[in-house]
Amino acid sequence: MRGSSDEYALQLDAVRRHLTGLEKPTLIEMIMGQVGDDDRLFQRLSLAARRDDPGDLASTYRKAIDQAMKSERFVDYYSMRDFSRGLEDLIRELSSAILVYPEECVGLAEYFLRGIEKKIHSMDDSAGYMRPIIERIEELHHAACVAARPEPKALARRLFDWSLHSEWEIFHGVARTHSDVLGWAGLAEYKRLAQLEWAKIPQKEPGAKSQFSDGSFRIRFITEALADVSGDLEEMVAIKSRDLSSPYYFLGIAELYMGAGRHDEALDWAERGLKAFPKEADSRLRTFLAGEYHRRKRSDEAMELIWKNFVDSPELLAYQDLKEHAERVRQWPRWRAKAIVLLRESFEAVKRKNPTQ
Repeated sequence: MRGSSDEYALQLDAVRRHLTGLEKPTLIEMIMGQVGDDDRLFQRLSLAARRDDPGDLASTYRKAIDQAMKSERFVDYYSMRDFSRGLEDLIRELSSAILVYPEECVGLAEYFLRGIEKKIHSMDDSAGYMRPIIERIEELHHAACVAARPEPKALARRLFDWSLHSEWEIFHGVARTHSDVLGWAGLAEYKRLAQLEWAKIPQKEPGAKSQFSDGSFRIRFITEALADVSGDLEEMVAIKSRDLSSPYYFLGIAELYMGAGRHDEALDWAERGLKAFPKEADSRLRTFLAGEYHRRKRSDEAMELIWKNFVDSPELLAYQDLKEHAERVRQWPRWRAKAIVLLRESFEAVKRKNPTQ
């Protein structure tokens, strides 16, 4: 046991002072004595030593990645911490190699991620170790690309294939994270590929059955990320309006226009959503529209919408929302009395239905 953090820090300082006073040969012997009993330390030092010698760096690191994965072994919940630490060691060593071998590190980062995709099916990652590791390797990949400057169109094609097909959202936001290394030509190629896939997604009008699929989710995310990078509001609206099967999607478009300060378009889309789903309106859409009605001094219409939310779900949050909106127009006593009557009637109806309760 290492005790409290303060005590541990003091002990570390004492160890550092001790090691600083030792001669180099003595330090080497101490480390070599430990290497034989510590696989992680051996792996780190062997990779570090490999960076000092010319030769096939990529082969050495691929072997180290393969060894770390050990695909025949299931990594249970209790082993995940040590397993992830081994991957973090590899990431640190690979990061150190970027300045000298950037081109090789681009390929190695991709090889590393492919290994993780295969291995992740054979582990219990309920504690969430792998997501940060994947993100760190993606960052390492970007840093290697900055140094190596790979051919942009070929890079775009590889990254698009990752983002479209990866089950683990690898390179999912590449339009944002790698735009600088893709450049104009790479982004144009990436967008071309995205548009080809996006054209396969059917238009969904209000009332259409909305079926979730990984493929449609990924290409929608990709196209939205591209529109976000370009800053093209109308392109983003065109993407989002491809699926209007839910009132929530109308709200998303209304919020886009509201964020751009275009209140008339925001109001129009919110009202269209309410009209398209008169019997299944989303409470969030009503609340958004009520806010815009308040801004336009259309308080009666605003309160009518908030009241419908409360009628649909006479619970605490809806009651608090009713109070907030009523106070904006100084009508809380009236709406409070109305709410209490509704709650009493609901309570009596439940008692009549279940008299023994």
